[in-house]
Amino acid sequence: MAPVRRRAITEKEKKELRNYFYNSSDKPTQSDLISWFKQRFDKDLSQPSVSQILSSRYSYLDHLTDVDGDVKRNRPAKYPILEKLLFEWQQRAQSQNQVVTGEAIKETASKLWKKIPEYKDLSMPEFSNGWLENFKRRHQQFQSSVNKEQPYLLFQGNIIETITRIADITTLTDPENVFALCEMGLFWKLTPSKVYAVEEVQGMKRDKARVTALVCTNATGTRKLPMWAIGYSQNPKAFRSAAIKPDVLNFHWRYNGRACLTTILIEEWLLWFDAQMQNRKVVLLLERSTAVVCALENLRRTGRDLTSTSVIILPDQQEKRYNPFDYGITFTLKAFYRKYWIRYMLAQIELGRNPHKTVNILHAMRWLTKAWEIDISPVCIYNSFCQSSVLKTLDTGQPELSYPAEVVSEIQNSVVRFDARSAENIQSFIDPIEERPQEAGSDVLTYVASQFLADRDQETDEEDEPRLQTTLNGTYEALDYLINFEAQREGGDPSFIITLLRYQNTLEDWQNKLLK
Repeated sequence: MAPVRRRAITEKEKKELRNYFYNSSDKPTQSDLISWFKQRFDKDLSQPSVSQILSSRYSYLDHLTDVDGDVKRNRPAKYPILEKLLFEWQQRAQSQNQVVTGEAIKETASKLWKKIPEYKDLSMPEFSNGWLENFKRRHQQFQSSVNKEQPYLLFQGNIIETITRIADITTLTDPENVFALCEMGLFWKLTPSKVYAVEEVQGMKRDKARVTALVCTNATGTRKLPMWAIGYSQNPKAFRSAAIKPDVLNFHWRYNGRACLTTILIEEWLLWFDAQMQNRKVVLLLERSTAVVCALENLRRTGRDLTSTSVIILPDQQEKRYNPFDYGITFTLKAFYRKYWIRYMLAQIELGRNPHKTVNILHAMRWLTKAWEIDISPVCIYNSFCQSSVLKTLDTGQPELSYPAEVVSEIQNSVVRFDARSAENIQSFIDPIEERPQEAGSDVLTYVASQFLADRDQETDEEDEPRLQTTLNGTYEALDYLINFEAQREGGDPSFIITLLRYQNTLEDWQNKLLK
């Protein structure tokens, strides 16, 4: 007897089954559903298939008004890196109103293939019409009909509803569980005169001494997540010379050829964030960008759902900003960073050194991490969330806009000493418009492929700093010095001295283990 060929179940059929079950006043049994499905579509269903179709995995079908009856379960992509890049290229091109034809997709796939290091030893596949149809089928987007100027809510990658007011959703959630993410550019060697250094790599211009930081916090400021920083080098010379591991300094380091946020990186970050939120149900506010939209679609399509996180995509509007970071958090963070950088500049000039040559990315990341972890207060964060209108507060008064007046004043007074003209417009030095994230230019292919530029040995043209050789004995003596200083200081802190003494005990334990 010839084997019975399995007949795939389309998305439209799954949707009808869900509608029949959830809209029935008397809930049918699985046996009833199997019989109903057989009678309506002349297809057999197993009980496990019924359970799966009725599960939350397919809840997104309930919110779709236009489901293609021919869409079946998609075969996973054989070359996922290529697929992600090609999808990102397609979205960026279409966002610029470029016409994306099937031939253009196949041609771009061939060009991108040659740029991807993981595929360098593999033969290029044939990008046939059959491959093209499979690619299109895998990337049929439910997001395409969404108004970009209106916020919308997603859970497990699927659109639940568009939102009139973001606060209508966040009101149902404890502010402790409302988070926002900011993508922040930083020229970490920028001087008050605002001279931007540019280099050309393989025909592409890119900024020197730039990092992109991903900063995330909850609305109360009680849960500031470790910062992610994106640079040009996988392991910058400044990190290697000091034998420093970024995670120990409480930030995560990533890199690519543009030091920018890519679909692959935001995808990784979203999964990491969701893992941090285990055993909680949180809302995450994200600004709409091509990388974010593509990452969420990739997670949905490959079944890697965010289990603890509902995502609100903030509206793309010029006249009104919704990200809480735009209401004081970003400016305050950069102000503290510039303060530390200016102090360093003045100290180096006093010593007769060129601060532009002695500073490195390790200095920059220490300052930025300190500003984020220590200087940004919960009050600053909460006020910024309230100002942005993403939270509905009981207090009828308008919260005070966070502005670090003392820090700005110190920066301005310091800058006057060597650049009086720049001091007049100090805010554009603290938070220049040039640092804001930019979407791709007209050459979308080069932009997407640029993340695979060759790794750099170091972040920029800083000179090597002598490696600080540390020993257990030297560290122990330094702690002794600190303890004596704190004990002699008027108003010395006993709890701080106890902390230092405990650390001395830890060093002694390490030394004893080494001697055994």
